[in-house]
Amino acid sequence: LGKDAAIAYAKEGANVCLLARRAEKIGELAKEIESLGVKAIAVKCDVTDEEEVKSAVETIVNKFGRIDILLNNAGIAVRGGVDTLSEEDWNKSMDTNVKGIYLMSKYIIPVMKKQNYGKVVNVSSINALLADKN
Repeated sequence: LGKDAAIAYAKEGANVCLLARRAEKIGELAKEIESLGVKAIAVKCDVTDEEEVKSAVETIVNKFGRIDILLNNAGIAVRGGVDTLSEEDWNKSMDTNVKGIYLMSKYIIPVMKKQNYGKVVNVSSINALLADKN
């Protein structure tokens, strides 16, 4: 979904910043997006790490001068019921799926407020609406 959204935004003329825990996953996509005639950068960022998020946002603002759209798309699926799920898996899921949205929004919304414009799109999985059967 993230790749398709980034390409769709680029086709509409938006410059795009791609974030991922492993930059090699998005480097080629940034090149593909630039071939559409817009600017694109790939930034290594673990959305569960506040310092990495803060640094990534600074990089984006330094490169583009503004942030108009935040697409919170990072997420992981951990299977299991409360009685079988390990605390480690629970924490990993909550950190990525909830804390990641919080941290990205925490640092990007002030940029949007300063420029008097911005849109935040939060993506969730169907599991947010439908629980696994125990």
